[in-house]
Amino acid sequence: PHAPQIPARVQRAIAENNRGEQFFARGEYRPALEHFNAALTAAESVEDEDAIAANLINLSVVQQRIGDATGAVASVERVLNERNLRFPERRVAEAALRRALLSFDAGDAAAAQRWTQTAEHRCTQTCALNPKLLALRGYLAIAQGDGSAAERAGQETLALAEAAEDREERANGLRLIGIGALLQGEATR
Repeated sequence: PHAPQIPARVQRAIAENNRGEQFFARGEYRPALEHFNAALTAAESVEDEDAIAANLINLSVVQQRIGDATGAVASVERVLNERNLRFPERRVAEAALRRALLSFDAGDAAAAQRWTQTAEHRCTQTCALNPKLLALRGYLAIAQGDGSAAERAGQETLALAEAAEDREERANGLRLIGIGALLQGEATR
């Protein structure tokens, strides 16, 4: 017995996504955008719901990096508002997290809070997004001047990030602990 053949359009979607990730990793956002768009088109042609959602999320990240906040929001909102396709819960949670981050970056803490709650609702206990969600909760606490909540979120973020060997979220956890302590006047402890 031999492995089933992967359809050409699926192979194209995978290849375009991989090229997009390579360009993104090098900081070449315009070519990354082109390849993620091509991957999205290929994924849509075979109705691969997971790949469609993944590429819309990837597009959102790239669009944000090139300064297209409107496009970044529109891309994730396609995942959040889709009625005909059934995206995996983890992708909807990831899109809600992206929407929360975009709201936070735009200075809309209330919307960021709502989208964070949506992401948390969609995320299970073992969800890989939990460190990012906790870190965002910490930054929202900072925006509200709540050093204690920021420090707690930082400690939880740090613990999860260390367990997952996630350097980026480990740094966020440490940062939140420090800022939380500063807000509480406890930086010298």
